[in-house]
Amino acid sequence: MEPHPHTVGQQVANVALLSGAYLLHAVSFFLQSLATTKAAEAMLAAAGQPAALKTLPYSLLFAVAAFLPPLFAAAVRRLGGYRWPLTAAAVVGVTGGGLAAVAVYTNSYAALCVASAVMGVPNTAGNFFRFAATTLVPAHRMSRAVSAVLASGVIASVVVAPIADSVYQLLPAYEWLPVYLVIAGIYVVMTAVMLAVRYPPAPAAAAAAAAAAVAKPPPADGPGVGSGASSVNDPDVDEGAPLLAAPAPVPAPPPTVAQILASPRTMACTVGAATPYLIMMVLMAIVPLQTADDVAANVMSVHGVCMFAPFFVIGFLTERLTEAVVLLAGEAVLLASAVVMLAGAGATWSYYVGMAAVGLGWSMAFLSATTALTKLYPPEHRPKVQALNDVVVFGGVTLATALSSTVYDSVGWDGVLYMCIGIGAFGTIAALANLAMRRRA
Repeated sequence: MEPHPHTVGQQVANVALLSGAYLLHAVSFFLQSLATTKAAEAMLAAAGQPAALKTLPYSLLFAVAAFLPPLFAAAVRRLGGYRWPLTAAAVVGVTGGGLAAVAVYTNSYAALCVASAVMGVPNTAGNFFRFAATTLVPAHRMSRAVSAVLASGVIASVVVAPIADSVYQLLPAYEWLPVYLVIAGIYVVMTAVMLAVRYPPAPAAAAAAAAAAVAKPPPADGPGVGSGASSVNDPDVDEGAPLLAAPAPVPAPPPTVAQILASPRTMACTVGAATPYLIMMVLMAIVPLQTADDVAANVMSVHGVCMFAPFFVIGFLTERLTEAVVLLAGEAVLLASAVVMLAGAGATWSYYVGMAAVGLGWSMAFLSATTALTKLYPPEHRPKVQALNDVVVFGGVTLATALSSTVYDSVGWDGVLYMCIGIGAFGTIAALANLAMRRRA
């Protein structure tokens, strides 16, 4: 195992800074979730436009996240790591928050759509925090680092409602404008935090340094060719030994990106990362329509805590039980969550229990699938494989979220739950296949 270039203290400090940045990102995203649809609804009502368009600005966040990851991954490769791409994304977040504030001030629905698309950039970058965390620590601490970063979201889920309540009506004539100004300010702070994180050298830079060290000529007075030494005059050289060593075996070439993506285990891990998001986003879109406003707010708060709080311990579980076992358990919990809500037949308790289970299952399946995926490819392919994984995940989220409203309008709440049960069953089968492949490996 190669030593990590940073001390344990430096690793802890860098992970703590990245956790703080992710906390700011999560608060910003929750504030956008609260403000965007409400602001769009008010703008459309004032302009006499169809209310059905009120979810379009919010959906643009996911649409951007579906196609931007490959470009972000290319920036990670070209710039030698995550530091500058993540910092640049935070700067774009400042711009997006400012544009959204201008949209509210001018009551421009089109400007709000543009601002939401711009905000898709930092939200897409937020999906790379978990991968950036894996570069800050040695391989055996990756799960804990990812857990520590994502667990900061539990604080965001607790503080976002009080923040929104305290600022969104500071300017009654422009109800949501202060919220977007807060979002812009959050990204200003986040930019400074991202600049403070110190990443280890990129794999290419580390390899170049190692090659330079190997290529350095030996000392002038040392033995060997060019040093003036001769094996005949050197009493330490065995004259019966062969003059040339046997050639070293040629190592197998590393797998290509196409070979990695075609691997059954890569497919299983991608499904394991996608299905939790599909179920969660479908239910988060429909539960507010199915319940009263006060119930929906409390249900979402419980759901948010159950999403992020388990990250404090799931990293340890993946190290003890393996990612494959935790992934299977998480997919099973997600499947059970939809079954519980279906059995509850609209009872209030079923929303609390079911959405809490969705949060728990998401955290187990998402973290374990993410960590397992990072171990299936060499470091030089990390950004591209991660980006393509996010394209699959968020492309699926965009489609599933759009489909869920059609299912809800035509079939009702039970139809949405049957849809989630089908997704959960598919994820459970993929997790079982991944566990079997791991045991055979």
